[in-house]
Amino acid sequence: MDTSLARPERNSGSNLVTEIDSGTMMNLLSCNREVWSVMLSLRNLVQSSVDYAGLFPPAALPLDVVARNYASYLASSNNLMLARLVIPTSRLDELESAAVDLVKSNPWQISALVPPWTANDQLCVEACRAINAFNGRQEKFKVDSIETKVLTAESVAPIVTSLPDAVVAFLEVAFGDGQAAMLAEIAGKKKPNVFAKARTGSVVAEQIPTVSAVASFIAECSRLGLGFKATAGLHHPLRAEYRLTYEDNPPCGVMHGFVNVFVASVVAFEHQVSETLIQEVLTESSADAFSFDEEKLSWRDLSVNAERIAHWRQAGILSFGSCSFDEPTTELASLFQIDS
Repeated sequence: MDTSLARPERNSGSNLVTEIDSGTMMNLLSCNREVWSVMLSLRNLVQSSVDYAGLFPPAALPLDVVARNYASYLASSNNLMLARLVIPTSRLDELESAAVDLVKSNPWQISALVPPWTANDQLCVEACRAINAFNGRQEKFKVDSIETKVLTAESVAPIVTSLPDAVVAFLEVAFGDGQAAMLAEIAGKKKPNVFAKARTGSVVAEQIPTVSAVASFIAECSRLGLGFKATAGLHHPLRAEYRLTYEDNPPCGVMHGFVNVFVASVVAFEHQVSETLIQEVLTESSADAFSFDEEKLSWRDLSVNAERIAHWRQAGILSFGSCSFDEPTTELASLFQIDS
């Protein structure tokens, strides 16, 4: 497998940097029923897993390009892994203007980023009101989730009480001191639409969270029965050293793999395994160590059946944000020899 971080391409005749050329979406992850019936456990593990965040580093694409990319992904038969489009609340109006003609049928599902939340933060309350207004005035885009950072355990309650109507909330918790208290506070609200969020990567190698930190987060969430999403740094299926940006001569670093994170999570939620074992799944670098078939996924002597994988994708590990959609999908297809 080519482990390089692919450079975004340029459309001919355009100065805009894009992730894909129109009409050249890969065909490796087509919804071929025969292939996916044989690998139902893998399908359940990755279906609707990628929240496309092309606005953010290292891609950092213009909003109109991000909108065109998302429209192309939705229209493709190769959209198995696609979930929401991630947009800051402050740019929702801009998205509406740029993409209104690209929405062809069902409304686009949007995950809106809200400013970091502190207790009684009126700015964030107003952002939630703006989301309600946005959802109420048009029908082509639907903000059905928000994402925001939780800075203290005390700020959880005002977030929950200020949520926009009918949305899911992902509350980002920093690793380290205070993490356990904030996760416990989120779980203690017992709200079926409120989940945690973990930042699993960075474009700076020294800022990529350690295996121990990610394992501790997964273990605590599984113990509390608290679902979560991940964001940043999960462009590739397996843990290894990769380029961290799209620059010439880019820095490199060891990045977490999304297969590692998702398998570790469903195993943790299903079997309540030790934090040490979660670390071992996260550090697994061989695709051969993971087995997927129509009945179950397996890693060593642990397995989770396909039905339970689907359950934990709704209640355990929900999705991951990525500024690339091509990289995770094409590399997964290549790694596990999925083709149409």
